[in-house]
Amino acid sequence: MDNQPVIMIVHPDTTITSEVEKILGVSVIKARDGEEALFKHREHKPRVIITDLNLPRMSGYRLMTEIRESNGSPSPAYIIVTDKHSSRQLEWIMKFGSSERDYFPRGINPERLRERIDYHLSR
Repeated sequence: MDNQPVIMIVHPDTTITSEVEKILGVSVIKARDGEEALFKHREHKPRVIITDLNLPRMSGYRLMTEIRESNGSPSPAYIIVTDKHSSRQLEWIMKFGSSERDYFPRGINPERLRERIDYHLSR
């Protein structure tokens, strides 16, 4: 992973994590909960974080807030993959620079996911 941008997937369901990794076709950093993700963020400084908002041990909301408040690293781009849809979730992620196109409620569209990853990595 030294020569490629770092992408982290944070999701408690390993099936989702494996599916996303397969769609992307690259090796990624994986975390099953928010605390593990925060630790791995400090170590690897991923440019893109694909996460659920409903995580064990630390919610995705808190994870994003903790990363933003940490010193010394630029904020990553966030892509949200969740099984629930709410306008509140969408409003929340937009506060962190993500757009409606970065929000995947109730399933993953592989083409759109690759397009969003490419977009964020090209910035």
